[in-house]
Amino acid sequence: SNTAPAIFQLEVDGTDERGHPISTVIVTNHENPMTSADLSYWGSRTSLFVALPAGGSYTAKFTLDGVVIWPTFADTSYEDEPNGCGPDFASFEIDKLDPLCDELIVNGNAGDDIVGGSTVPWQVFAGGIEAVEGGADGTAYSLMNGNSRGRWYGLVQHLDTRCVVEGQRYVLNVKVRLTTHDDGNLWVCNVSGSSSDPASCA
Repeated sequence: SNTAPAIFQLEVDGTDERGHPISTVIVTNHENPMTSADLSYWGSRTSLFVALPAGGSYTAKFTLDGVVIWPTFADTSYEDEPNGCGPDFASFEIDKLDPLCDELIVNGNAGDDIVGGSTVPWQVFAGGIEAVEGGADGTAYSLMNGNSRGRWYGLVQHLDTRCVVEGQRYVLNVKVRLTTHDDGNLWVCNVSGSSSDPASCA
């Protein structure tokens, strides 16, 4: 089950600066236990720390119940800037498996090729999510975030950090249709209207 307690770990192997193998370092997230569902949930946060001899060459991997995985939105950072506190590592590589980077936004068409549509892997801050008939530009489905009652309501999707390159610029386009709660008709919204305008967007 993706809701059962799971063992989320970082395993590190390698050699020190003299080329001697180190004992495998296994860091387990005991204080904030994770499940497989947690590792894809937008609100999840956890950190795994490891201290290693300077000058060594190391390889690492994330595991969940012993199976090598890549947490979709994982990131790595040094506590000190590289070489800012003495010698740095000769190398430190994490097994990122083989990412699928054909689409930075996954399922942006709400499962257009699936009967009934699909919301995977989209999530919501609030308001619910479902695939509904009628998409943009003749597509079959769109994603609906219903019963929105505040600006914090909306859809969310974690980008796979393996597919995002530092220094690159990414342009994302989205088409939004606003409808009323009562009858589903298009919501009239005059962005230039004052707060007294019945059709204002305030």
